[in-house]
Amino acid sequence: WGFDDYNVTQLTAMSTPVANFVATEDQISKGWEYEFTANPTKNWRITANASETKASRSNIGGADLQEFIELTNEYHNGPMGDLRQWGGGAITSTARLSWNSNFYSKYLLMKLQEGTFSSELRRWRYNVVTNYSFDSGALKGFNVGLGYRWQDKIALGYPVKQVDPSTITFDLDNPYYGSSQDAIDLWVGYSRKLTSKIEWRVQLNVRNVFADKRLIP
Repeated sequence: WGFDDYNVTQLTAMSTPVANFVATEDQISKGWEYEFTANPTKNWRITANASETKASRSNIGGADLQEFIELTNEYHNGPMGDLRQWGGGAITSTARLSWNSNFYSKYLLMKLQEGTFSSELRRWRYNVVTNYSFDSGALKGFNVGLGYRWQDKIALGYPVKQVDPSTITFDLDNPYYGSSQDAIDLWVGYSRKLTSKIEWRVQLNVRNVFADKRLIP
C-alpha cells in the first residue's frame, strides 16, 4: 500500500478505477437488410442496399455484482462517503465523489439502458453504387462509377439529472447525438483482352471525395 510511518504518513500507491468500466451482459441484436439491383442497359448497373440494426441489453452484471454494488453504494452515499480520499486536503476528493463519478455513474447508466434499444449504434445504413462500361467508340474498355454511403446519427452520451444531493440519473430520452455521416466514392477503370484467355484490368478508386478536415464526434 506504500504506507511508511517513518516518513510521510500517506498512501502513495493505490489502485485506480477502471478507465472504461464494462460488465458482463446479455445482448440481442436484430435487424433487416434490403438489396436492389438493376441493369437499365447492358452497360449500366445500379445496386442499392439498406440495413437496420437494433441491439438491446439485459442481465447487466449478474445478481452477485448487483448485490455487491447496492451494498457498497449504500455506504459510500452515507456518512462514510464524507471520508477524504487523499489525506486532509480539499473536500473535493471524498469517497462519495470518487465512487459516484468514477464508477457508480457509469454502472447506473448501463442499468438504466437495460431492456432498451441501444442508441450508441447507428441504426440505419444506406449504400448506392452505379457503374457504366463503354463497349464501343473512343472510350471502349473504360468504365466509370460512383458510390454513395450514408450512416445514421449516433448517441454520444446522456444529460445528467440530479434527483437529490446523493442521487443522480440520466435522461435517456434526450441523448447527445453525433451527426449522421455520408461519403461519395468515384472510380475509373480500363480493361482489355491480352489473349483469348487473359484479360487485363486497372482501376483508380477515390474514396470520400469531398471530405474535409474535421473531427467526427
